[in-house]
Amino acid sequence: MPVIFTRLRPQPKVQQAMVPVFSDRLSAPLRVPGTLLDVRLHADAPVGTAWTLTVNSEPALDLGELLTSLEGLDQDSLLALFGAAPVEPYRSWKNLWESDQPMPYRLGAVLLALASRTNELAPRATWFSVFTTEVTPLEGITPNVVYYYTTDGLITQGLGV
Repeated sequence: MPVIFTRLRPQPKVQQAMVPVFSDRLSAPLRVPGTLLDVRLHADAPVGTAWTLTVNSEPALDLGELLTSLEGLDQDSLLALFGAAPVEPYRSWKNLWESDQPMPYRLGAVLLALASRTNELAPRATWFSVFTTEVTPLEGITPNVVYYYTTDGLITQGLGV
């Protein structure tokens, strides 16, 4: 039984038929046309079964390409990101970026520094939550309720857990 992939967007509409090969009741991966996504089908799916896949975005670069691109940043960009005489946590992030640590650590350092610099441009309340339990009740705080506190002192009671 062939599987028909129909891409509706972007136009023009494209259809492609593929015949899945099954092993242990699961198909070999089938590449969704026009994407880097693979799907696998179960042999027990009724004939005529349809699925809708929505691909919102695909990365333009893989992580290795992204790292190579970031390594090409000029000194002014790195200074804007980490600071000329970085204070914590920027100092730690800069040290990770300049180290020979594995790629996820280096990319994480850039991501955290970028997020923090972005937050500095648009200051707003920072949310964090505290979950109370019956073991550690606090005055005025109901046990088993999540409260959300902001840096500007607002308290909002969330749903009970």
